[in-house]
Amino acid sequence: MKNTKAFCLIVLGSILLAAGSAFAENVSLGQAGSAWSQDQRGASATPILGLPKGTGVPTLFAPPAAPAPAPAKPTLMDSIKGFIGDNARNMLLGGIGAYLGFVLFGPVGLVLGGLLFLAAGTL
Repeated sequence: MKNTKAFCLIVLGSILLAAGSAFAENVSLGQAGSAWSQDQRGASATPILGLPKGTGVPTLFAPPAAPAPAPAKPTLMDSIKGFIGDNARNMLLGGIGAYLGFVLFGPVGLVLGGLLFLAAGTL
């Protein structure tokens, strides 16, 4: 029974918080306090909601803003050209090292020569 009571209070509290947030207005505590004190004195130039008299009911939902245009997505060829342009030196060094390693030592030299020349190119 205690769990049910706690669950119901949590759900009720969540509903109250959601409803309060939905109908709340962006009024700072200073504005709300001054409006309240003016109402207590009887000279309410500004109601509690912070709106001047005669302005009508504010709209609750603003119209959605126009979405920003998405940046142009590069094509596959543009991304390939960019990758090759950025890494052309390393690919050339790896190819030369793999060729020399294969000629001198066979398949194991292919891997070792490529890795050695790639490592030398990054220094």
